[in-house]
Order: sequence, then C-alpha cells, then structure tokens
Amino acid sequence: MYFVIKADLSEDYPINAIVRAKSIPQQIEELLCERIRQGVYLPEQRMPSEDSLAQELRVSRASVRAAMASLVAKGYVERKQGDGTYPVQRVFEIGLRAEKIWDIMRQIRESGRTAEMRILEQCLRPAREGEVKLLSLASKEEVLFLERLFLADGKPVALISNTIRVAGMSEKLPEDAARLSPLDFLARFHEQRPGTGTAYFNAVLADQKLAGLLQVEPGSALLKMSGVMLDESGAPLMAGTELYPGDEGFHMKAQLILP
Repeated sequence: MYFVIKADLSEDYPINAIVRAKSIPQQIEELLCERIRQGVYLPEQRMPSEDSLAQELRVSRASVRAAMASLVAKGYVERKQGDGTYPVQRVFEIGLRAEKIWDIMRQIRESGRTAEMRILEQCLRPAREGEVKLLSLASKEEVLFLERLFLADGKPVALISNTIRVAGMSEKLPEDAARLSPLDFLARFHEQRPGTGTAYFNAVLADQKLAGLLQVEPGSALLKMSGVMLDESGAPLMAGTELYPGDEGFHMKAQLILP
C-alpha cells in the first residue's frame, strides 16, 4: 500500500489576486485554502478576521463569510467560540513550498530537541540507471547528488537524498549548498522553476547500510518517501528519497490524493 501526494509548486497567490472567472466566494475559498496548505496560516495561529480579509482582498464581508462557511463545512478551518477561526490540524498533510518543504530542523526544535544536519555527500556524478529513467536523462548524463542526515539530540531521524538535473544549473555552487531545502536550492541555483511534484510513500526494511546510518537494527521498518519534481514545462527536474525510522514522525502539509 502506498500514498500518492501531488502538490502545486507554483508561485504563492498574490494579495488582491481576485479575478472574475469564478464567483467571488469560490475564489476567496481557493485562496484561503492555498494559504492553509502553504502554511501561511498555521493551526495554532488565529486567522485574520472576516473584516480584515474583506479589506485586504477588497471584497464584501458577506463573500468572505460565505467562503469561510464552505471551508468550515469541508473541514479546513474551525471556529472557536469567542476566540476566532483556526486552520484544522490535519493528521496527514504535506506542503511542498521552498521555505517549508520537509521543514525537519524546525520541527525537531519545536519538539524541544537539538536539531543537527550532517551533509554526507554533495557531488557531481554520472546519473545511475534509475535516475536516468526518473529524470528522462541521456545515459550517464551528469547530475548533482545531495545526501543529508538529520538528527534530534544526536539521534538520526531522517536520511534525505536529492538528485538534480545539472542542465540549467549554476556553474559554481557554495560548499554549503546542501544545507538549503530542495526548492530553495532550485530557486537560487537553477534556471528552471518547479511546477508540480508527485511523491510515493511506502514501508521498507533497513539493510545493513541504512541500519548503520539511522542507528536501527537491520530489518527494521522505515517509512520511505520517493518523488519527482517537474519544472513548469513538465520536464523532470529533481528526484528525491526520504527515509524515516518507524518511531519518528513529522507533521507535513499538502493535498492528499489516494490512487
């Protein structure tokens, strides 16, 4: 069994991005829903009031109220009597944004632990067979490979690797380029812009190498996420793999689509 996650990686909705193709409440609903998925409005933070949103978007309060009512009915937000409106803390959500994608370091810190990231590898090398297929590359075309280990209080909690298409990438990269999130890296060092991404989740067993890196017993269950990010033209831009020990979890944000 696996989950498939599809996320839109296009630009944030700009303020006052209301157009007339759909009804005003529908457009407001979509804009607010997107902000929730992107983490602009967090579950523990009260959302702007209906009056504030109406003023920001230059629409009537009635339109904002209708949009909010729809979001409440769909389970995206909840109204707390005498307090305000909050995004609902969903059990399994993922958001693929440059500044928020797999924000593991922040989540480790918020859990009260010391966060650390170790760069295991950052190199240019010929693409391997599986990478050639995933990224639609020529045989042995050069790729940038990044591999990082994340730790909480010295304990490994995630092993993340990314393979990035070199064509269109800056010639010179800083030594600490691997410390950037994948989308932030692309924004700074690649001429192609991300468009959409698809991720697959499944359980795997740790072999000797993974057991050593993640400090678990060989044969232990790991959560594996593998995915491909496309550029705006639909061409593969980056492939990634993330591995998590079975006793570790993170809250992630995005639109969940079951096959």
